[in-house]
Amino acid sequence: MREIFFIGLMMSGLYRSLVIGLCSLAAVSAEAVPKLECFEPEHDFGEQVAKDQEIVHRFTLLNTGSEPVKILEIKDCCGVTSTVVPMTIPPGSTAVCTSVFDTRNRYGKQGKQILLVTDIKKTPYIDLRMTGTLLRAIEYSSAVVRFENLMPDGSASATISATNLLAEAVTLESATTTIEGLEVEVVAGDQKAGRSWTIQLKSNAPLAVGQISGVLKLNFSTGTVDIPVLGDVTPIVQATPEQIPFSSTSTGELKRMAILRSGDGRAFDLLSAELKNAEGTVSFKKLSDGKWQLSLTVQAESVAPGAAVEVKTSLKSQALIRIPLVK
Repeated sequence: MREIFFIGLMMSGLYRSLVIGLCSLAAVSAEAVPKLECFEPEHDFGEQVAKDQEIVHRFTLLNTGSEPVKILEIKDCCGVTSTVVPMTIPPGSTAVCTSVFDTRNRYGKQGKQILLVTDIKKTPYIDLRMTGTLLRAIEYSSAVVRFENLMPDGSASATISATNLLAEAVTLESATTTIEGLEVEVVAGDQKAGRSWTIQLKSNAPLAVGQISGVLKLNFSTGTVDIPVLGDVTPIVQATPEQIPFSSTSTGELKRMAILRSGDGRAFDLLSAELKNAEGTVSFKKLSDGKWQLSLTVQAESVAPGAAVEVKTSLKSQALIRIPLVK
């Protein structure tokens, strides 16, 4: 009898635990749970010819939970701008995320993410995507025009070809460049309604010494093609060193030397050399047809801001060379 009593007591405890567990489960099920879903989170726009247009898609969001969901933040990938209406979504209601993808100057396979940040603690992120491939309406080469080792009075020339990939006719309305000293000419192809064109970019004036950085702009009826133009223009005569140093604590008479050399070996003459904003003397000596030596004797205390050696040459495109004196 005692054993039966204990078994009954254990069974009653197990029953009580089971009842409590079921009640707890029912309480959890009854809790309000926010949940936001998008049943088509990826939009594939396929293959499209890029014509400077925008691709627009609307994602539908559904609150399948029993609590309102708030959109706290929208994180768009570059080129995409998104809005969500409404930003607070009641249970059983929908919202629309409108995403606009600007396709200008974008080609090839595309994968754009739109990340929605919600107030749902366990799963706060909704990941939406726009994918597809953008084809060029106009195929062209080269993708980048590069000029290297140009001299200010040297000639620069590059040829670019462009082909219409569309079935319909395309008009080349204009061809220009942002770089001073270069001009653009359409040397082959029907500029009004052709299928292919040959464009020449060439110098029409001395180029400024330094970096070339700009674009060749081909304005077609389908949109504008911007082709980067890069390069560098080196001076005809280069000074070594490029600037002559002096210590800030130097005093008395100091001697310095510099070499002037033509980059392409051409002959040139020095007509004069003098100090500016400093006291002393300058002399020069010809070492070869394209190479000269400068010898300076400078009173160190006299070197003021803007001090330099100014050298006049026989070169029309580089008649004056200035070598700074720096402390």
